[in-house]
Amino acid sequence: MVFLKNIKNFAIPKTLFAIISFVCILIFIICKIRICHVTSASMSPTFNTGDYLLAYKTKNIKRGDVIFFNTQHSTMDMLKRCVAISGDTLLIRNDTLFVNGKAPRWINVRKLKQYFTDNSFSIPLWQPTPTKKKWTVSDYGEIVIPYNESTTLYFVLGDNRLNSLDSRYFGYVKSSDILGKIIFSIKW
Repeated sequence: MVFLKNIKNFAIPKTLFAIISFVCILIFIICKIRICHVTSASMSPTFNTGDYLLAYKTKNIKRGDVIFFNTQHSTMDMLKRCVAISGDTLLIRNDTLFVNGKAPRWINVRKLKQYFTDNSFSIPLWQPTPTKKKWTVSDYGEIVIPYNESTTLYFVLGDNRLNSLDSRYFGYVKSSDILGKIIFSIKW
């Protein structure tokens, strides 16, 4: 009799675990939540290599949001911070970002600069229109993110700006390419 009692107690947690797992999977599918894995240091110190993130599919992307997206310039999905949207003016001078003439409050430049590591890429910087001045990773722009009737355009940067393959190299990200906005991280 004691043996049967132990089996019943053991079976309940398995059943409960199966139900909870099923409900979680259902929530992920219904809410369009994706699991992302950080594979580079371009978002350090915010997210580090090996971290797992949850991304929620939404069209409500604002400046400062970290987004997960795909691009034709990479075989892997990318993770970057949205720093400017259609209609914004963007300028980078001496590693300091200015959007519409102001340094964003959501970026602590002094804190981030200690993580900047120079890892120059062998591809040229992207410029929406040719200029006489040579742009660099630390001195980029000034550009106005254009309006597009069919989609919103975003300019994205990695928090570790000197070691980030981002909009300075591949241009704008379209809203249709965004897979989700990061809502939660699991640090490893």
